[in-house]
Amino acid sequence: KYQDQQTGMIWHELSQSAAFLDWKNYPYMYLHVDLSFQFLSTFAEYYSVTGDLPFVQAHWNSIQSAHQYCVSLLEKDGLPHIPSEKRGEREQEALSDELALSVNWLTASQAFATLAAATDHTDLANQARATVQQLGPLIAKRYWDETAQSWITGYSRSGAPLPNRGIGPVG
Repeated sequence: KYQDQQTGMIWHELSQSAAFLDWKNYPYMYLHVDLSFQFLSTFAEYYSVTGDLPFVQAHWNSIQSAHQYCVSLLEKDGLPHIPSEKRGEREQEALSDELALSVNWLTASQAFATLAAATDHTDLANQARATVQQLGPLIAKRYWDETAQSWITGYSRSGAPLPNRGIGPVG
């Protein structure tokens, strides 16, 4: 219900008053790219707890659409990047990419592999598992600052690293 049918992106800023507002007049509906990644992880967690395969099967198109949106954000380095008009998990800085989003991609890929396997989409499950295997080293290479011996939270649009300040997912 709260997924952009054209892109697969999941709606952000959903409030209890959502039904009373014309959200198309506001820039918040599809601002944060990270929700689609979290949607996949949450769906897989729900399935692992309930075993409700008919629910997963009934929502497979939405799951696959969210996964395709996540894939659309990947760049040559194999990690997701944030389009200039969007935001990641951190609203305070306009980042081009962030550690949290890349970790969300890893967990979303694991989730998608689980859901694809459960619904007999073997090729998709295998592709997602291969992605998971590649992501650990890619994430460490991009976000570990060997000199400072700490994680980099993300990179600004100009490419400058944002050091970890003890807040966010690393904290």
